[in-house]
Amino acid sequence: MRAWQQGIIQSPAVQLPVSQLTVHTSFHGAVTFRGHGGLHLSGNFGESFRPLLEWTQSISLPAGTQWTVWPELVADDSVRARLRFYERRNGFSGITGTWTEENLTQLAAVSAGEGLRLAISLEARGEGTLSVGAIHIRQAVPDGDAFFPGTRREADAKGEEFFSLFGSMDRKPPLNVFFTDRRPQEGFDHLDYLYSLGAPFLVLTDPRLGGGCGYLGSPEYEEKITKRIRGALGTLGFNNSHLILAGNSLGAVGALYYGAVLHPRAMLLGKPLIHLGETALREKIWRPGGYPASLDLLQKLSGGTGRESAKQLDLRMCERLENGSFAGTEMAVAYMQEDDFDPSAYLDLLHHLRGKEARVYGKGFQGRHEDGEDEVLEWLSLRHRRFLLERFGRYES
Repeated sequence: MRAWQQGIIQSPAVQLPVSQLTVHTSFHGAVTFRGHGGLHLSGNFGESFRPLLEWTQSISLPAGTQWTVWPELVADDSVRARLRFYERRNGFSGITGTWTEENLTQLAAVSAGEGLRLAISLEARGEGTLSVGAIHIRQAVPDGDAFFPGTRREADAKGEEFFSLFGSMDRKPPLNVFFTDRRPQEGFDHLDYLYSLGAPFLVLTDPRLGGGCGYLGSPEYEEKITKRIRGALGTLGFNNSHLILAGNSLGAVGALYYGAVLHPRAMLLGKPLIHLGETALREKIWRPGGYPASLDLLQKLSGGTGRESAKQLDLRMCERLENGSFAGTEMAVAYMQEDDFDPSAYLDLLHHLRGKEARVYGKGFQGRHEDGEDEVLEWLSLRHRRFLLERFGRYES
């Protein structure tokens, strides 16, 4: 069994991706498709609300369940948009609800009643630009925003989301913060493992771009993540010397990025990525079809998909590491020796840490980036438990 295997049941969540959007024939403006980054429409949408988009897939909602609906939607001030919810039954559709973009802080609520098949369309009016991404449909949970009781949803002014779950457990150091890897099925990774430790934990997940955006975003977005971690430390009465950050692949991006400003006691990094821009550029020749969403990530974070945009994005992480404080931080880093995402990540990490008084325990595994998942997580788990024993006096529960 995998050391960090997921077994705790989380409430379901579904994404209706951009690829399932159809544009109404009455719209004659410009339409640009940017993968997971969204569908961008510019033009005159009319003086009154008119049908503009429809998601071709409908979703079956079981009887007696409650759901929230959240669209990735950005519009000019001169454009107004709204969602229409339809119940499809026996070939006929009836409107069951409406959501408007005028209040981006509120999720739309849908009750399944005796069970229904939900279809969604979008209407717009005005003139300008409208960007539409995925629709997130999540089953409501008691005392939480999604996935699991206690889950908290936070978003910046543009509706960019992340979710977190805090467990105080025995309230003894350390606080283990885990950044979930890219995950097409929304939710948290490794809850079983974190609960089994018996120590306080905070797990985060980034649902953007159909599986994650490395926890990078606007200054407001990143500040909210930093505050969430510091807030959990404060609740427990801990400081940064009681903090462990962990993540695998895209989750390791988050652990490194925020670790540079949080100065944790230890870090656990699996298959770390430092050059997200270069990772995207390698998609064409070195990794065809291996991680196409990397190009969407590059477009979203830098505004382009060319080499200059890639350099700009890579510089963002490199400057963060160069300016970060890692004195006294211990890092366990597992990397793939034939990594086809970011081949130089481990050596470049060592370069950025030179002279910063960090201690690094590295372990290379044969294979490409997507290989060796079990071995990597098993080794990180062993290093983690050793940190807990030797640095915090925590024994196996």
